[in-house]
Amino acid sequence: MIILIFASNQFEGSKFSHIETNRILADWIGRSTQDIMKALEPEPFDLSMSKRQRPPSRREVLQHYLAFREIMAGLENPLTEEKIKSVNKTLMTGLLDDDGLAIDEGNYRTENISARGFLFRDPKFVAKDMADLVNKFNEEVNNPEVDSCLLAGWLMAQYLLIHPFNDGNGRISRLLFNYTLAKRGIKHVIPMVESSKTRTLYMEALKRYQRVERQSDPHKRLSTL
Repeated sequence: MIILIFASNQFEGSKFSHIETNRILADWIGRSTQDIMKALEPEPFDLSMSKRQRPPSRREVLQHYLAFREIMAGLENPLTEEKIKSVNKTLMTGLLDDDGLAIDEGNYRTENISARGFLFRDPKFVAKDMADLVNKFNEEVNNPEVDSCLLAGWLMAQYLLIHPFNDGNGRISRLLFNYTLAKRGIKHVIPMVESSKTRTLYMEALKRYQRVERQSDPHKRLSTL
């Protein structure tokens, strides 16, 4: 879990090292959500500084831990949009975007965005696509004929193509991958982007999926992987 949090944050530009991430989490693992969030209250940002100039905040580590804990709770229940929105809110509360602006955490985006050469779903389709995604996942998660890693990869990749929030999508997609495995009884946490080699494979796979998805019937997306 610690490697996942470190690697996922680093992939998104975090300045914390693995040792620093481990040191932060060692003090707080097992503590209540209320205690952790209360400890973060005195951490205001200096809005006059750019994102690159600002020192890293413990928020991106501790809130990622809380988001991991939240998404893994209630595995016996179906996945819901409300749960995904709540996890995004937990993950991104108090953080700022690349322009130094507050993030509208927990709410679907209302503007077009792109990142790392990817173009994401038009915001007017986000709500419907997320509803379809959650419904399709809940249909397939109990289907023994669908491979667990295939299902986890599909959920992660399709979620990333939708990119429903203004920020935090990459980290949530990797949490959703591990959430799927956990629902299938696989207790190993897969960081995916912990090395340059796996990051390269990860990006190549996502680009390949995007190309295939654009050419396929949206109702057959699960079978296109």
